Amino acid sequence: MTTYAEATGLSEDGTARAVITAREYIGSDQVGYKMALCQRDIAIYAAILLFGVLFSLSGFRIKPIPWWLWLVVRIVPIALDGFSQLLSQPPLSLLPIARAPPFLRC
Repeated sequence: MTTYAEATGLSEDGTARAVITAREYIGSDQVGYKMALCQRDIAIYAAILLFGVLFSLSGFRIKPIPWWLWLVVRIVPIALDGFSQLLSQPPLSLLPIARAPPFLRC
């Protein structure tokens, strides 16, 4: 198994320049090409699909929750995750984390 640096010829030292260079790297025939796949988005859309199927199978007997509870339970965690990602990436780098910790990913 080869490392990222061996396969691409790019540095993996973790500096801001290395991160930006890695983002700009598209791929090659030997290594493969980048593909956009976001686990969080897949989980969000799968949960929406699952709830839709369960709701239709229940005969529409599930009572709606208040709008403020919907905000607290779903929107606030997603917003926290998004803003933590935004503030931790170069050129801002205001937060010391490079990726959101699992407790921020809801």
